[in-house]
Amino acid sequence: MPNWLLRLIWRVRGKRRVRLHLLDVEHSIGGVLLGVVGGHYLLAKPKLIEAEDRTIPLDGLVEVPRERVLLVQVL
Repeated sequence: MPNWLLRLIWRVRGKRRVRLHLLDVEHSIGGVLLGVVGGHYLLAKPKLIEAEDRTIPLDGLVEVPRERVLLVQVL
């Protein structure tokens, strides 16, 4: 799919809540996906998810390298 079409779809669909499942770590990071910048997922309102009932809110924005992400789950 061409880049211009992906950008158009992204603008129409808007920001999405996601959970990033990481490689070699049992934790996940959740938040609002702002986009992919320089090979990093950029999340706003991030939370570190240790278990289903245990989350730790984080401040600011979080950048997660693409090569560290096993799965992007859209919530």
